[in-house]
Amino acid sequence: MLISHMTKLWILFSRYIRKIHTIQYYRLVEPVLLIRFIMFKLLFFFALLAIALALPKPAPVPDPQWYTVGAVPYAAYYPTYGWGAVVY
Repeated sequence: MLISHMTKLWILFSRYIRKIHTIQYYRLVEPVLLIRFIMFKLLFFFALLAIALALPKPAPVPDPQWYTVGAVPYAAYYPTYGWGAVVY
């Protein structure tokens, strides 16, 4: 009994919501509701924006080219390979 009563209420409520949440209804019937609807959308947008700005940003990934030590390859360092070590 209670379920069917709640179902009827839900059907009526959903029809009401479907009717009033069309932009044509706001345009034709209630300009004040249009303003309220726009304000609600703006409020929702700025609330999401505040949440997005409050979340921590990912740390910047360092560029490895600034952390390389020595631009010359290790093999070009003559005391390390072959006769260069002997001559040195």
